[in-house]
Amino acid sequence: MTTPIPTPFDIIDPGPGALVPSGLAWLALVAVSLLICAAIAIKRRIPKAKSINARLQKLLDELRAGATGVTAPQDIERLARLVRRIVSPYMSVEVSGMSSGDLRLAAATLHTKPEERDRSLSEALLLLATIEELAYAPRDSISDARVLSGILEKLVTSLESHVRRFPPL
Repeated sequence: MTTPIPTPFDIIDPGPGALVPSGLAWLALVAVSLLICAAIAIKRRIPKAKSINARLQKLLDELRAGATGVTAPQDIERLARLVRRIVSPYMSVEVSGMSSGDLRLAAATLHTKPEERDRSLSEALLLLATIEELAYAPRDSISDARVLSGILEKLVTSLESHVRRFPPL
């Protein structure tokens, strides 16, 4: 008996063995992964910019609709919150917690900057501060209503032109 006992590999071909990728294969895998990540990031960023502009237009429509016939302090406060929501994407600081004095200070700071974008925003902030002061001041119904409606018209016009001319940050 000189014939050895057959092993399983003598009966079946074992195949090519373990696959070991080369350095070029790893580099190609990393490059494809980076391209996929970049494509996803770009795809997410574009709809976000469109949605911010759409949201600002919706808020401007609400402001324009609510600015007519405002007499109650609650309505003025609601409009002031709408204006703060419109202005907040343009500001580097949080606007929602600012008092009218803080708004005037921020407007003065923006007015000194050389960019037209900042000066346009400072006008809206000054008008917002004036509206908030009128909301909590003692009221003379006829004269305050005229003054308030005039300021609201200026504010709506100022914000519409600002949003139309300058994209949010």
